[in-house]
Amino acid sequence: MLASSSAVKAQPRRVLLVEDDGHVRMALDRQLRVLGWEVIAVGTGREAIRIVESGTRVAVLLTDLDLPDIDGGAVARAVTTADPATRVVFMSGGSRPNSLVPPDATFLRKPFSHGALAAALER
Repeated sequence: MLASSSAVKAQPRRVLLVEDDGHVRMALDRQLRVLGWEVIAVGTGREAIRIVESGTRVAVLLTDLDLPDIDGGAVARAVTTADPATRVVFMSGGSRPNSLVPPDATFLRKPFSHGALAAALER
């Protein structure tokens, strides 16, 4: 019985991908699945927040910083407020904006390699 109750509490190997560019979102979705992750992919920060606030648990939030509705930092704050166990990986095609990304946060600069993605998710 103990094994089943710890399995219920275990964090799913699920990533919430937030990327507004459809082509990039599809490419990352494929890469994440190859790495063995279950993927929930959305195009806006508000969609991501709704998913987590509805009770869906994710192990990792992988979010672009520059989204059309709200910035990735705000998405991360809302998601980790709803579920503090969620790890966050930020990504951006630009430089790391100090105002949005905590100094100890994981950050990937686009374009990044498959290996860099895998390493960021496993940290």
